[in-house]
Amino acid sequence: MEFLGVNAHTLFGKSETERTREFNALLDWLVKRAKARDRMYYKNMIVMADLNMQFDTASNKFSDIVKRLIELESNLLTGTS
Repeated sequence: MEFLGVNAHTLFGKSETERTREFNALLDWLVKRAKARDRMYYKNMIVMADLNMQFDTASNKFSDIVKRLIELESNLLTGTS
């Protein structure tokens, strides 16, 4: 299997809001990259990341992340942003 490996180390911002914003920007970049099919060398991406996010309420954070990924995947499939 061929894949594009993305290694991301987000900075530990001054607030959770900053870290979340940086994480969302990473997700947006991944989707834009996937949409640029003419520039995609491999159709599969693996993200290895140290996100420096606080998961005090891990179940809430996880569901938020899954919701965002589903939204981005849906947008990718329909060609919307």
